[in-house]
Amino acid sequence: QALRSQKVSLAGRYLDDVPESSRDWIWSTLSARLSLSRLVVDAGAPSVVDAALDASETRVAVLREGSVRVHALEDGALLGEVPSTDGRQVAFVPGEDAVLVVEGDAGEPRVAPFGGDASVGAVALADALVERGITGVDDLDASGGRAALALIDGRVLVFEEGDLDAPREYDSAPGRGQIVALFGGDGRVAHAVASDGVWILGPTPSRRVQLPTPGSSRVIALSGARDEPVVLALSEAARVARFIDDGGDESPAPEQQFGVETGIRRVVLSPDGQRFVLATRIGRTRMWSLGRSMTASQVPSMSSLPTVLLWPNGGEETVLGGGDGAWRASPAPKYVQGGLGVSRSVGHYGHTRAFALDPTGAWAAVGEETGGWSVWDMERRLPVAARVGAQEGGRVFGTEQWLE
Repeated sequence: QALRSQKVSLAGRYLDDVPESSRDWIWSTLSARLSLSRLVVDAGAPSVVDAALDASETRVAVLREGSVRVHALEDGALLGEVPSTDGRQVAFVPGEDAVLVVEGDAGEPRVAPFGGDASVGAVALADALVERGITGVDDLDASGGRAALALIDGRVLVFEEGDLDAPREYDSAPGRGQIVALFGGDGRVAHAVASDGVWILGPTPSRRVQLPTPGSSRVIALSGARDEPVVLALSEAARVARFIDDGGDESPAPEQQFGVETGIRRVVLSPDGQRFVLATRIGRTRMWSLGRSMTASQVPSMSSLPTVLLWPNGGEETVLGGGDGAWRASPAPKYVQGGLGVSRSVGHYGHTRAFALDPTGAWAAVGEETGGWSVWDMERRLPVAARVGAQEGGRVFGTEQWLE
């Protein structure tokens, strides 16, 4: 039940409690489903509040209750920790061994080095925050060696590696409920304000182009592609729109627009702009493929309330943090099952190379590229037989014909 609810950490604890003498093939199969994540790290706190990748995508900063911990993404090693009184968001200071933490309802930004003494760049950013009177940060985004801050007073600032004391500044609408998302790799940002719609700012200081809101309702989430001029906007009406910015002065029409489930907590676009992940408030996490056929598959969640999603390694992985205080790194699915809409896929622990149904449709055989195989009860979505691990030569056991 814990696995079916995507509560992976809880399922792991249940499996650890099973005596070794009782660990049969069912135990091995369920354990293999946990191994979809190549790394699981306990943050040591009740919940993960926010997380961020550095520009090299080798480190992850995890904001939890009481502190920010910086881990190596490869093996989860702890690289440093800094205190946080009431942190809401975190980002790496571009090019430095320091993090930028936004704290409290007042949105106070603070630069905190984690690798020893503060570097010249970290000091330059801290001085710039004071000299420019930067306070009241309502949202924060970081991507590709840049960090963007949306202020309640209507300013949007973009800090860039190597030039941290001279941020790019855009004027937009003041107010609470601001959302900012870097995209395009050149300092452009998508900016939403509850009272003023959605705008594209930059890359030149004077450029400000409005976007039509999906479903003609307030936008509640934005995400930008790190490497492409692609923006994704999610509205209160549970409508998602995908925009491609050509850099001109005309408002771009949405390339795609479609409905999704309600209760979305977070939307994150992949670096290439071809996939995105939605996390709902009831713990369901799904990856969507942006093609002619809008399809989706479920991504394993950490707990009932996932709060953060990232795309390291050029979009080859997903990092997910949840309400149980742990975060995990998992391979991103390289294929999408099912047809139009959200698929009801059976569980698996490798990329599928062979799949067959019995004549009644009650059972399914799945052959994995790892060489493992499993047989599933399609109604209950539970395994009835399996072999875990590679076979000789790594070849797949499987057939496209069901054997009576």
